[in-house]
Amino acid sequence: MDFDLRTKRQFSRWGYPPIIHTREANSDEDSTVQIKPTIFIWYENPVWIWIALGAWIVALVVISVMVAINPHDRTVTGLYHDASHNWFQQKPLYAGPGGMNYFPQFAPSFVLFHWLPVPIGDIAWRWLSGFVLVFGIWRLAKTQFASNSAWVLPWILLLTLPISLSALRYGQANALFSGLLVNVVASIAQRRWTGATLWMMLAVIVKPLGLVILLLAPFVYAPLRWRVLLIALILILSPFLIANIDYVLSQYFASFANLQSCSVVIEHRFADFHGIIRTLGGELPAQWALVIRAVAAIVVLGLWVVVGRRFDEPLRAIWLLAFTTIFLMLFNPMTESNSYVILAPALSFWGFTLLTTTRYRTLGWCLVSIALSIGLLKEPLRPIFRNNFALIWNPIMALVFFGVLLLILWQIQRLKSFPIPIKDLNQS
Repeated sequence: MDFDLRTKRQFSRWGYPPIIHTREANSDEDSTVQIKPTIFIWYENPVWIWIALGAWIVALVVISVMVAINPHDRTVTGLYHDASHNWFQQKPLYAGPGGMNYFPQFAPSFVLFHWLPVPIGDIAWRWLSGFVLVFGIWRLAKTQFASNSAWVLPWILLLTLPISLSALRYGQANALFSGLLVNVVASIAQRRWTGATLWMMLAVIVKPLGLVILLLAPFVYAPLRWRVLLIALILILSPFLIANIDYVLSQYFASFANLQSCSVVIEHRFADFHGIIRTLGGELPAQWALVIRAVAAIVVLGLWVVVGRRFDEPLRAIWLLAFTTIFLMLFNPMTESNSYVILAPALSFWGFTLLTTTRYRTLGWCLVSIALSIGLLKEPLRPIFRNNFALIWNPIMALVFFGVLLLILWQIQRLKSFPIPIKDLNQS
């Protein structure tokens, strides 16, 4: 006997564990039984959640000590401090791709951390990034895995941590941005439309890459459309409330020019699809690379619309997270190896979602292995390959992740459903 997790009302609405509806003999009433996937049974011990949280806390404490000892070593927060200072002095925010590459709204938003004494502000920035990421993972795990979230959450946290360490160490906005994306998706999965829009607004402030999910989500979620328009208006107008009109306009124009400069950077230090080509000794003309990114955007949008019609929450939101982060990793020309903290939650959630099945469990282990390889292989292999390993390996793994998702879509199309035998969920 099979059941279809795509069904919106009859079964589990793609949540886990599956909800099986049965009818007892000589009874007209339906009963509901929750089947716990056996993949969770061996680590049900609640001590794992404390181990996972402890690992995150220890990592952040160690990073904090390193920052306190030498606040100016291996950090990018100096760029953020300069931007915040320049904003209130009404000086130019942008100095090319090597400087701040965010929208002007970021500069006044960082002011609290800028005003705090060094290194307290930098440490607080890192703890905020870690907290938002863990908080988003917790929210999404509760929605996706329902009563099993307490057993899945520790492993998603542990799987995400290694990929997050570099971004947290350097104080990059990538870690905070990753957490904001997960909170966007969690709010969407819970149909908290206003909350999702506010999280999206914060994501756009922290990194312009937030525009991707801001533009993708409304194509499927109608309640977001007017909210996104409203929040875009607020984002555009808010800087004029705290700074001179001429200065704000000049910085808007400067930010657009800066983003255009970022799109044609040819340095061999980025881990997008071009990083694969450069590592192999090639180089694409800027026009060709732009065409490839445009085509990829159209493909991702088309796939997202197809997926949006086939699935319900919460898995539909997980698809959104995956498509958004894969596109950003492969087609943002400024993707660094540390940027893959943005992909980590999608990899982890998809890996453990597939591990709850029998048909797709091998693919689940594949995604778990990808996450571990991205997080753990870079440093041990640096003496051999220097930085080149991450520049080619990370985008290849993102492509493999995308291939796994396409395979799942193809199988669903072929089978007309996503069946999981009930007996498989009861196997020990």
